[in-house]
Amino acid sequence: MTVINGSSIFVDGGSITSHDNDDVINGGGLTNFWYDVVLTDTPRIISQSSPSRVTSGDLISLFYTGATYKHDQMVKINLVNNITFEEITASVSPFRIATINENLITHVQDGVATLTTTSTNVTKTQRIDFVTTVDENYYDIIDDVSGSARENATDNINNLLSYDKNVNIFSTQSDSEEIYVRNTNCWAYNIDLTCISPWNQTGDKKRAGTLISPKHIIFASHYQITTGHTVRFVDSNNNVCDRTMTNKGNIEFWSDYTIGILDSEVDAGINYCKVISSDWEDYFPYATFNYVIAPVRGVPYLIPDQQKRATISIAASSLNRFEQPTNPLQLNFYYKKVDGDSGSPMFSIINDELILMNTLFNDSGSQTTLSDYIDEINQKMTDLNGGDDTYQLDEIDLSSFINFS
Repeated sequence: MTVINGSSIFVDGGSITSHDNDDVINGGGLTNFWYDVVLTDTPRIISQSSPSRVTSGDLISLFYTGATYKHDQMVKINLVNNITFEEITASVSPFRIATINENLITHVQDGVATLTTTSTNVTKTQRIDFVTTVDENYYDIIDDVSGSARENATDNINNLLSYDKNVNIFSTQSDSEEIYVRNTNCWAYNIDLTCISPWNQTGDKKRAGTLISPKHIIFASHYQITTGHTVRFVDSNNNVCDRTMTNKGNIEFWSDYTIGILDSEVDAGINYCKVISSDWEDYFPYATFNYVIAPVRGVPYLIPDQQKRATISIAASSLNRFEQPTNPLQLNFYYKKVDGDSGSPMFSIINDELILMNTLFNDSGSQTTLSDYIDEINQKMTDLNGGDDTYQLDEIDLSSFINFS
């Protein structure tokens, strides 16, 4: 744990993880002790009228008129590289502008404050401009509509999170020795993650491939796996299954989706993932307050990165974009995406199953929306299988949830 003014702050979901020496972050190599400071704006109402309860789409909000609120900041520190960990201390000055306690910076009055964080070898400073928002209508989202797909997708992740869990999918991962042990303390341990490939011959832990049928994988067109190379999967009992990708084909150029076919079906116990259905907008509607909330926005995503960490982000302005969470518990499992994470799957968890929403194009999402290419992907799967359409995408059935169309 990191010590901040004598109190603890959440670091790496309670664990320290190592990175490959050739990782590149922000265009430069890793230092011996490198960390990243993540701030999340957390509005705190200090005066307002009595709120009214408002429902729009699949969201429930409290509506305040003429609200005045401060902008507190939630702090999270992500550690990078294989380090001998001592502590990171943090302070905020001047105290008349802001104070810090545990992982929360409290906005006291308007002005400029400086957050200083110090490790054994590195000191970082970060400017924070605090400005009180005055006399503004304010919607405080408090809940999801009961029976909605949003409620299910949110609860399926939030109910698995706790501060004593971490993000590491494997407690042991030796690619050269083909030894993998799933981490029982990973928050997602009880979810079937066997569709996620931990290693391939082209990119090692990078160039992620995700199983979408017993014989097909999907990955990024701009960061491809080489035809003829091995793709590896690991079942829930830590048994290794290697297959050769014998052919591949790109979907439309701008989609950034490439489909590969394996030399044979994967072993029993390796399960492909379902994908978001083409009718998803009927179940994830727009919500309109005095601003518009895009469908799915705020729904948590599981995004396994190249380190095979089950990181959490939340859906942003559209199905294919994501951003850092504002929920403190979700934030504890958030990591910025870096070079080498391309192709990583973006999952929702609905009815306790991984649902593939997209694959990663850059550090904020995918190039396009997978649900727009279901027909094209199915056709490519058929073509790669010699014209046999035995294998097709398995779209999730959302009909058990409220249809808002």
